[in-house]
Amino acid sequence: MHRIKYWAIALISVLTICPTQNEQAIAQARGGRVNLTGRWRVTSPAFHSIIPRETGCHSGSLPGSRLPATSTATLNIIQKGSSVAIPPFRSWVNVRQKRSGVFAIANSKVSNNVLTWTERGGGFTSSFKGTISKDGKKVTGRVFCQHTSGKTTAQGPFSLTRIVSKTVQPPINGRG
Repeated sequence: MHRIKYWAIALISVLTICPTQNEQAIAQARGGRVNLTGRWRVTSPAFHSIIPRETGCHSGSLPGSRLPATSTATLNIIQKGSSVAIPPFRSWVNVRQKRSGVFAIANSKVSNNVLTWTERGGGFTSSFKGTISKDGKKVTGRVFCQHTSGKTTAQGPFSLTRIVSKTVQPPINGRG
């Protein structure tokens, strides 16, 4: 009976240390590079073009609105080699033309410890460039925005933070 109890404790201990299927482990690729596959929280500035005198891209909330100055979203990123699949996470609105849509993501890639991608839609073009932390849990960098309505450009910081699910703790003394 005691032998089974010790095996059960050992098994539970191993299972709580190892990542589950739903939890993406931070995998190391060749050359010590971090694999970005997993769930991430992205935070970046909101951008707008001022209407009616559109003059390019501006950072922050739209004047006179209660919209936040930053946008936050949760992403599922998939990396294969140097190519990275980043799903669209922001939307655009053109009040004058009564149109809206989701930004298209293009040119996403990893080179050494730098992640870059471009986002386009509604006349906006945003370029993201960030440095991947050594432990693979964070990407920090700058985003640069342009709009077809003028020469004014905007920029701001962005960050990606890896979301790791909590591991299940074994019950104490067999009770839970």
